[in-house]
Amino acid sequence: MEAKVSDSLRSLGFLAPEIREVITQIRGAYAAWFGVTEDLSVLGTRILFAMKPRRTSHQELLVAVLYGRCLAAHQTAIILSERGLALEARYVNRAMLEAVFAIVAVARVEGFADAYIKDDRHRHLRLINSYLNLPPDFIAAHGLDVDGLRTTAADLRAELKAEGSQMLHVADIAKKAEMEGHYNSIYALLCLASHSNVRDFDRYLDIGSDGNVRGLRWGPSDHQVEDVLMQSCEFLFIAVRCAVDLFKVDAEKEIEALWARYNSHIEKMPGALDV
Repeated sequence: MEAKVSDSLRSLGFLAPEIREVITQIRGAYAAWFGVTEDLSVLGTRILFAMKPRRTSHQELLVAVLYGRCLAAHQTAIILSERGLALEARYVNRAMLEAVFAIVAVARVEGFADAYIKDDRHRHLRLINSYLNLPPDFIAAHGLDVDGLRTTAADLRAELKAEGSQMLHVADIAKKAEMEGHYNSIYALLCLASHSNVRDFDRYLDIGSDGNVRGLRWGPSDHQVEDVLMQSCEFLFIAVRCAVDLFKVDAEKEIEALWARYNSHIEKMPGALDV
């Protein structure tokens, strides 16, 4: 489905009033997927408010925060997909999967919660270095204390060097979570969209049978709606399992029922990776 480019769409884009009609059309065409996706969201929200993280537990606090981030991303994917923005929802799915890597590692690997928190010093140092590399007019406009930033950076470098600390990269966290399969497949594909790689641009071009570009595609579309909702559900299922196990939330029967529905839809989808 490609929405007709009306005068309203030309002037207001995805904020045009007819987006309501797009929502109705897309939800009608993919009712089964939206059904399981929203039911999982409802269950996920109940689980969120059933959590009781202890303030003294880094692990429980991190899992709760990361879980909330995953749940919000899942709901964002629904909102974008129903409005014909499934391709853009992939950016959200990528960020969601990074949070899933972290929640699994924090929940299941002894001591990783503290390592994850300490890694923020590397992020802080990287941010300071970025500020210090700003053009002079930027530094002046923002009133940055360059001397103070340099002192803080030096202190952080000395601290990290003394500990022999290395920055945690997404690949490292995925490995800790034992999710290298996800990292080297779906995460790699989602990164193409997030980083605006040329390989991903074909989806925005109208290419004729002769291989020549006839024009651009811009506007509401149902392209990849099923893929985006499938990914978001899979990621939230993983996060749900971690949260339920850690916080002892009674939701097993509901999870199993939704998992069965989810898999019944998966069986109807092609399984090849897009390369």
